[in-house]
Amino acid sequence: YTASGAESLSVTFNESTSVDKDHDFLYLYDADGALLGKYTGTELAGKTITVTGDTIEVQLVSDDAATDYGFKVDTITASIPLQRIKLSETELTLAIGDKVTLTATCYPENTTADKTVTWKNSDETIVTVSDKGEVIAVGAGSGTVTATVGGKEASCKVTVSPAVEGIATDLDQLTLHAGQTYMLSYKLLPTNTIPKNLQVDSSQAKVATATLDSKKGIVNVKALSAGMAVITIKADKY
Repeated sequence: YTASGAESLSVTFNESTSVDKDHDFLYLYDADGALLGKYTGTELAGKTITVTGDTIEVQLVSDDAATDYGFKVDTITASIPLQRIKLSETELTLAIGDKVTLTATCYPENTTADKTVTWKNSDETIVTVSDKGEVIAVGAGSGTVTATVGGKEASCKVTVSPAVEGIATDLDQLTLHAGQTYMLSYKLLPTNTIPKNLQVDSSQAKVATATLDSKKGIVNVKALSAGMAVITIKADKY
């Protein structure tokens, strides 16, 4: 029997295991063919034998002079050590208030080691982490979230951008004729902020419409009719 990657094997023999004492024998060998033990009679009945390595061979040698039950293995339990762990993310960039749940995967995936994960963070003023791996950005800056399983560690660097403090546009006022359009550029302050729920609004939608293109950092303004409209760009926490 071989359990690939096992550190050790524990073999439990059935209570009925019995061979003709001093005439028949059960031999146990490892992967290299080295003899691990020699047993006769009921010496292995109900016993658990633990061997180092991923392979065990059980061989019954009989003189055929008498018959007995033989042997039966109830269970073979492999001890497969944990080699490493990996997080679902190694780097995150979040805005204050964002929540992300990290997961830790154990390798090899068939390890029999305890897979309980403990979480810790480097600075609770920047990011917090729950015992379930939920990360919450609470303040601007950089921090590290670390998962530990059986002495193995994996980390995720978390960068939290500051809240929006202001929004600047390339123009304070604009005159258009009906049917004309203008691409109004805007800039978030500070420049490394990540806006939450960025929106644009026109105070008079019949006079002018405004469409946000956050990827390009512009608002497409289109004049529809005579009048005045105020175009407002806003984000949470500003």
